[in-house]
Amino acid sequence: MIWKLAFRNIWRNKRRTLITSASVMFAGFLTITMSSIETGMWEKMLQNVIDQTTGQVQIQSKKFFDEPTLDNSFAFSESEFKKVSQIKHVTAVNPRIESFSLASFGEKTKPVYIIGVNPDLEDVMTGLKKRVVKGSYLGTQKGSGILLGVNLAKNLNILLGDSLAFFGQGYRGVFSVGMLPVKGFVKFPLEDMNNQMVYMNQIDAWELFQAPELYTQLMIRTKSNKYTDPVKNEIKENIKNDELKVYGWKELIPELVEAKEMDESTTVITMSILYLVVSFGIFGTLLMLINERRHEMGVLLAIGMKKRQLMGIVWLEFWLIAILGLTMAMILSLCITMYLKWFPVPLTGMEEVYEQFGFEAVMTATVSLKIFITELIKVTLIVSILSLFPVWKIYTLQPLNALRS
Repeated sequence: MIWKLAFRNIWRNKRRTLITSASVMFAGFLTITMSSIETGMWEKMLQNVIDQTTGQVQIQSKKFFDEPTLDNSFAFSESEFKKVSQIKHVTAVNPRIESFSLASFGEKTKPVYIIGVNPDLEDVMTGLKKRVVKGSYLGTQKGSGILLGVNLAKNLNILLGDSLAFFGQGYRGVFSVGMLPVKGFVKFPLEDMNNQMVYMNQIDAWELFQAPELYTQLMIRTKSNKYTDPVKNEIKENIKNDELKVYGWKELIPELVEAKEMDESTTVITMSILYLVVSFGIFGTLLMLINERRHEMGVLLAIGMKKRQLMGIVWLEFWLIAILGLTMAMILSLCITMYLKWFPVPLTGMEEVYEQFGFEAVMTATVSLKIFITELIKVTLIVSILSLFPVWKIYTLQPLNALRS
């Protein structure tokens, strides 16, 4: 009888039911969507950095992390490459040799960061070929050309086909000098990369730095970030070389990880304020619901219904309305987050601001079951606490005063 009465009551006044459901739906929708957008934007930024600069796992010389110079580069045999490539969950292995140099064209000179790559492996791991906005991709032959970041090319006022000269220090302190033609320009989501990046094939890099078949790092991509630690541990077991060290991406970009954690701490405060506002919104609709039905409740108590029965009916009514609101919130949030995930919205006019912090200027989101469940539990907890209010009001209700209201 209680279930039947509760179900009939919520549809007896559709306006009241929809207002109460809407307040719960708003709470669930807002918290789920905000959390999904923030997590999605951080995931996209981290993935951009991981894909372009570190990989999920990286092998370096033990000294290179503290002293990133060519003198701390290392050799890696073909058999060792094969061992790493065959590890479970590894999808790509990409060796690089990297160093700073001065680049000169005409009367202009700029400090640049040179990355010597295997063109095919680099494209598999980072999608470098898709970043070429003008010209063509790297060749595998000696002297086949270089790729420049778009901002660097603009600052040097250099065109396709022009030759760029390099001056710097190579392996073991040798003088590093060379000249290569510009084959193409590349554009990255991160502004710093556009300002200083120069890509060339490994053959040209080895010759420029006088470091034949040496690498400064070996980037390793896994199926997803969650496989970082298992792959890292297996590499340690398979590669027995005391001169090398294996790193996970969190060890390689600690500043970014700390920035994310700090942002999450700030978000906790923001979300707490949001939960408080949402609680008052739901409480307001509850107050309206009780005051509108005060006379009705007095009549029910006067004709003999027990308070515990009335408390059970009203409590059940509110929970049926809350479930309806939470269901609508989940459906609406799922639609919005899926759309933002597959079709990120460009933030026109804010490109420079976002790129300074390493974000691509788009609004995106992640569709995570964990976020949905976590936020729904929090809203449910708020609803559970607030649902005690109508129960308490009925418990303290005086039938005679209610009939006179």
